[in-house]
Amino acid sequence: MPTKLAEMTDAEAEAHVLDVLKQHGKMTTRELELEVQRTGKRCPDSAVRFLMRLKTSGKIRGEVVVEKGGWLWWVEEKR
Repeated sequence: MPTKLAEMTDAEAEAHVLDVLKQHGKMTTRELELEVQRTGKRCPDSAVRFLMRLKTSGKIRGEVVVEKGGWLWWVEEKR
């Protein structure tokens, strides 16, 4: 029987996603989702929807990469 994942708040999920991307660099949606789930938690919305909100607010960057089969996400380094 699958374990139910605890839902993070928006603030918790944002902080976690930013930390993961800073540590690992560019990641696909699936890679990010698996990394978050590894902690026993999940984003408050679907992964793509949540990541798109972070992209729209300028907190992360993202682009479709056909070779990767979907979106690739990263944190833009401050200059």
